[in-house]
Amino acid sequence: MNNPETPRSDLMKALSELDVHDHLCLIYENRDEQLAAVIPFIRMGLERGEQCVYIIDENTRQVVLEAMRKDGIDVDSAIKSGALKVLTKREVYLRDGYFDPDSMIRFLKDAVDSAKKAGFSALRVTGEMTWALGNESGVDLLIEYEAKLNYFIPKNDILAVCQYNRNKFKPEIIIDIIRTHPLVIYGFTVCKNFYYIPPDEFLKPKDQQVFLEAQRLLRNILERKRTEEAQYMLVSIVESSVDAIIGKTLEGIILSWNPGAEKLYGYSEKEAIGKPISILIPSGHFDEMPRILERIKNGEIIDHYEAVRLRKDGNQIYVFLTISPIRDADNRIIGASTIARDITEQRKMESRLRAASLYARNLIETSLDPLVTISPEGKITDVNKATESVTGLSRDELIGNDFSNYFTEPEKARKGYQEVFEKGFVRDYPLAIKHTSGKITYVLYNATVYRNEQGEVQGVFAAARDITERKRLDEQLHSASLYTRNLIETSLDPLVTISIEGKITDVNKATEYVTGLSREELIGRDFSDYFTEPENARKGYQEVFEKGFVRDYPLAIKHISGKITYVLYNASVYRNEEGEVQGVFAAARDITERKRLDEQLRSASLYTRNLIETSLDPLLTISPEGKITDVNKATEYVTGLSREELIGRDFSDYFTEPENARKGYQEVFEKGFVRDYPLAIKHISGKITYVLYNASVYRNEEGEVQGVFAAARDITERKRLDEQLRSASLYARNLIETSLDPLVTISIEGKITDVNKATESVTGFSREELIGRDFSDYFTEPENARKGYQEVFEKGFVRDYPLAIRHTSGTTIDVLYNAAVYKDATGNVAGVFAAARDITKRKRAENELRKAHNKLEIRVRGRTSELAFTNEALKAEIAQRKKAQENLTISLNEKELLIKEVHHRVKNNLQIVSSMLELQSSYMKDKQAIMAFREGQNRVSTMALIHEKLYRSGDLARIRFAEYIEELTSNVFASYGVNSDKIGLKINVGDVFFDINTAIPCGLIINELVSNSIKHAFPDGRNGEINIKLQPEADEKYLLTVSDNGKGFPSDLDFRNSSSLGLKLVITLTKQLSGTIELNRSAGTSFIIKFSEIKYKLRR
Repeated sequence: MNNPETPRSDLMKALSELDVHDHLCLIYENRDEQLAAVIPFIRMGLERGEQCVYIIDENTRQVVLEAMRKDGIDVDSAIKSGALKVLTKREVYLRDGYFDPDSMIRFLKDAVDSAKKAGFSALRVTGEMTWALGNESGVDLLIEYEAKLNYFIPKNDILAVCQYNRNKFKPEIIIDIIRTHPLVIYGFTVCKNFYYIPPDEFLKPKDQQVFLEAQRLLRNILERKRTEEAQYMLVSIVESSVDAIIGKTLEGIILSWNPGAEKLYGYSEKEAIGKPISILIPSGHFDEMPRILERIKNGEIIDHYEAVRLRKDGNQIYVFLTISPIRDADNRIIGASTIARDITEQRKMESRLRAASLYARNLIETSLDPLVTISPEGKITDVNKATESVTGLSRDELIGNDFSNYFTEPEKARKGYQEVFEKGFVRDYPLAIKHTSGKITYVLYNATVYRNEQGEVQGVFAAARDITERKRLDEQLHSASLYTRNLIETSLDPLVTISIEGKITDVNKATEYVTGLSREELIGRDFSDYFTEPENARKGYQEVFEKGFVRDYPLAIKHISGKITYVLYNASVYRNEEGEVQGVFAAARDITERKRLDEQLRSASLYTRNLIETSLDPLLTISPEGKITDVNKATEYVTGLSREELIGRDFSDYFTEPENARKGYQEVFEKGFVRDYPLAIKHISGKITYVLYNASVYRNEEGEVQGVFAAARDITERKRLDEQLRSASLYARNLIETSLDPLVTISIEGKITDVNKATESVTGFSREELIGRDFSDYFTEPENARKGYQEVFEKGFVRDYPLAIRHTSGTTIDVLYNAAVYKDATGNVAGVFAAARDITKRKRAENELRKAHNKLEIRVRGRTSELAFTNEALKAEIAQRKKAQENLTISLNEKELLIKEVHHRVKNNLQIVSSMLELQSSYMKDKQAIMAFREGQNRVSTMALIHEKLYRSGDLARIRFAEYIEELTSNVFASYGVNSDKIGLKINVGDVFFDINTAIPCGLIINELVSNSIKHAFPDGRNGEINIKLQPEADEKYLLTVSDNGKGFPSDLDFRNSSSLGLKLVITLTKQLSGTIELNRSAGTSFIIKFSEIKYKLRR
């Protein structure tokens, strides 16, 4: 390798990567090693704006300062600004005349705070530790101090290097020094310390340390074993890979060469290793590799790189390369790894793919259905001839415009393609296309999204089926090959490892992709589960265990979506250090790239064939000589002949007018197309099918006409529908004529356009006399009749419109008209349809009813006067009840005031008791007695606080318990003088209300347990937190939890049988609440009490 980095430059790089919170020891053997590490350590700290402290002992102040100046440090300026301090052991470690670890850590804490206050970003310290070899008091606590630093340094803005002379300290001390430092500097190298022991373990008793050390050694043995197995597996991966994998130096000299490379390039491993990589580079491409290696030196990974390479036999091949840097243990780039895949066959298939795409385009253009592609912005990106025909616009006019512009309902069209982007497809979406001439074509749209090779949605492919002729396609058109021809599989081969039991032990991303399952879902499952033939897959990996390998074992992987991927598996066993078989490593090749491209071509051809075969329209292709070259199932069906019988025969033979059919296809060769060419196909059974032919020429890749593609639209059904329509019209006419109600249709101008027999009867005029006359002429009130039909045109309908028809004899008939507008095929109002119901008899009945109503009205008036007298009597009774209600309210207010006074006086009396207890305790000297009085005082205050809450509350029976607990715990904390910065309190209480019977025992329990935590959970000023949680549960139960994260409840103490008055109170009060109590010692102390609210019982 050129210009290798020296050990010192490696040391400088490692020192520059140190950060705040790092704790290192420097093990040195001479002054050169010592100063080579600590002086740059100080310099880098000054450059970062940190305050630096150097504690001298073995070296003099002059020696250290001179070494700093030689390293480029402006010592005088640094000392003057306070950025640099050089101190002695008496100023730091032994400043009290002896060494104390806790005092030393407090000194460092003050130094960090002082540095931060002075504007420095952190404190950087290094000390010469030879002072610990003296006889000063406390030096035996040195190792304890180093362990405790691992608590302090990670939580403060400080980094430290402790310097130890290997030649002066005993080996057992050096071992403990190594165990207490996460990082070690030795021999110009900064190392992550695998022998470091966290302080929680190191500070345990020696017998426990030995046990933990044994565990650590066993873990190290297992980790080394796994590392070795991983190395063996990696070798197996490279050796069994079907891709060429080559390792080379940064100068391009080949260092490794796998069997895949031997197969691809033709050189054996012996022939290739040691040779320059240029043996694979053809002339004219020699400048390519230096550029690649330069990028690798900069740390780049070169992916998806296509290149030309030279085989041993002189043939050039196309390869797909992935080139990555190779790094050593110190993360330095020392070489490059290349993975190469042969894509020569891919290039050969491209011209065939283009031909397939051109054929697909011809299919699209000859389709009778309008086809269109739409961008994510809703713009048209491509159309076919049918789309031009149905809109009246050219392809150039349509492309780039909004898809929704060409429909009668643009907003509905817009929602349609937006739905495709959301769901991925739509089926039979109804729209109406408007032609430039005004003609409307009703269609059903079927559309799907199409994607690029990365799976990203590029747009929508939509096909419209004209349903004006009452025909619908059974299947929808899919995205044409034009939009999928560039989809090439670029993923790596699926790799998998299999245990001796046949279970999957590891997979790569390609396996996840090809199965549709995640790594977690695959690992542990049977390898054979993911193939179309599980038993065949099982035989395959069993053969590997028997023979040691398999080559090109054919299988088909099944994806969770149902997709099948055909692969060839290459696999071999991998072994542990003792040579024992551990499992199988298998690599799947997607047959070959050529196989994949063949499948694409077959899929494109199959897709095209399916389009043809699923079409309901007869489709066929005709040669320039007029012979049939291909047909679909619909053509077989309509002629009664098989495909084999039709191909090679004259196209015109199968029509009722052969000469006319011959002229049709000749016209296509002359003009390039025909549209709606009428013919009649004859079936062998004699059945005639009437069709309209649409046809165009299709061409090869060079643009030469190869033949005619023709599609026939069956219009036999349309003729049948026309006949049905005529029959339906005759039936409707009969219904109208037999109606007893007069029926009439009216034009927009108010003229009668049609009547039935009942209308002739009711007016006395014939149908011929009525049609064309004004509708209003035949009513007693012509103007009212005119307003009636005008109202229908305005509102769309009328209901029960009253009119009177005048007969030629002079008689009149009262009727109610119901009418509604009717519309033409384009949705425009064409006129009014009106039906009259004769109500002459009903009017007579209404008159009779009116007379009866008048008689009833007289009787109601008499009854009303009787009810008025009764109402006055009720008013007097209500006044009496209202007076009684007012008296009751006054009485309740007086009682409420009395209850408030009772609560107030009880609270005052309890406060007096509390004050007397406090006064009495001031005369006592015994601390236990004082504490007992304080606890009693707190219990009295707990009960007093409930009475205070009740008389201050609007509800005299119940208190909001959350507010009560907050004030109660605040009083308890104040009683014990708790510093809230030291002991925190969290209260989580729902919206709970208790009456006095439940609140007092529950409050006393919380008082006792919180007091107990304050007194015992946090000794020696330890920080901590107390939690109170009260939540309602099912069956009218409540769950109270009082916990702390302190030192924990003594394991040898039974809280149920304790002599403590407080705990006895808690047990008694829990029973009073019909509750249960549990103690959890797992993390601190947690009392869990489940209880019921005490229901008030009426005293007798």
